[in-house]
Amino acid sequence: MAHFAKFARVHSALFDYRQPLITQASTLGYPVTRPMLLHYPMDEVVRDDANGGLVEQFMLGDTLLVAPVMDSGAETVRAYLPNDASAEGGAWVHVWSGASYKGGDWAEVEAPLGQPGVWFRAGDAEGEAIQAALLAC
Repeated sequence: MAHFAKFARVHSALFDYRQPLITQASTLGYPVTRPMLLHYPMDEVVRDDANGGLVEQFMLGDTLLVAPVMDSGAETVRAYLPNDASAEGGAWVHVWSGASYKGGDWAEVEAPLGQPGVWFRAGDAEGEAIQAALLAC
């Protein structure tokens, strides 16, 4: 029951972020959860078929990169963080730890139940606001 309560708080914390995404979905047809290829079509790793198109990670809108734990019992998750010129130094910030990771590389992070792999681009004000809201849950 505790995990349900936590994710109800997470759901509420993301309300202001999700609303414009839902509007974009209904007016422009953009999906709320987006394949990596939609945002990073020129990134060779994102395009590489050997990676299965990175189907186990996705963008939630254009700010959050999410890599859920897919294997039962796993407590870490590995994700590819695209090189993004809009991020400070091309880096990505792990929401739960605040650690910075180099773009254009793979990252493996602790992902206990209730803390899937979630990153935002370094220096992104919206990402920082979402991080603060999620950490308050």
